Amino acid sequence: MQDLIFLERSYWQGFLRLLLLCPLLISCSAFHLTYSTADWILLWKLDGYFDLSASQEEYLNHQIEKFHVWHRRQGLPQYAQFPA
Repeated sequence: MQDLIFLERSYWQGFLRLLLLCPLLISCSAFHLTYSTADWILLWKLDGYFDLSASQEEYLNHQIEKFHVWHRRQGLPQYAQFPA
């Protein structure tokens, strides 16, 4: 019976710690994935709301990309400096 490591208390404590850490890791990954694809999602949603021509869609895509680049360079550092 002592050969079964999963019956030991330390095993379950480690397992519980890992289990509690998983939501934190998943939420960080989900946020990163959402932020990385936000420009594409925004263009997709706007195209669904409005009937955009090819030139309008290209212009909108360019403007969204410019905003996303600006936000990564200037907006996010401002959020990082904001006191928690």
